[in-house]
Amino acid sequence: MPAARIVGMTLNILVLTTATFDDTQLDRIRAVAPDARLTHAAARDAEALPADLWSELDVLYTVDALPEPERVPRLRWVQLHFAGVEDVVHQALARRVPITNASGVHSTAIAEWTLAAILARSR
Repeated sequence: MPAARIVGMTLNILVLTTATFDDTQLDRIRAVAPDARLTHAAARDAEALPADLWSELDVLYTVDALPEPERVPRLRWVQLHFAGVEDVVHQALARRVPITNASGVHSTAIAEWTLAAILARSR
């Protein structure tokens, strides 16, 4: 399989979650970067994963588990699964790479649920 390239390097993406992603969800990620090397690992903390997995990592999608900066020399971006960043902004890695969150991704669904609950309650 050909590898995606960013400035002459292979793009390695790790989806690190405490929840399970099904194949449909992982396929949606692959559709955006079809030539990237995508790894999914379910782990509660970064220390649970082997060191060689971290050394070639470019993008990390995680709930909140962040490795120590020296373990991820190629890391360029961290995407958090949730909107909150309180657990990670004070970690060493947060001073070295951009960390983005999922703020606003559920706003439409929450608004629809809230409206439905109000309508149901008024009945």
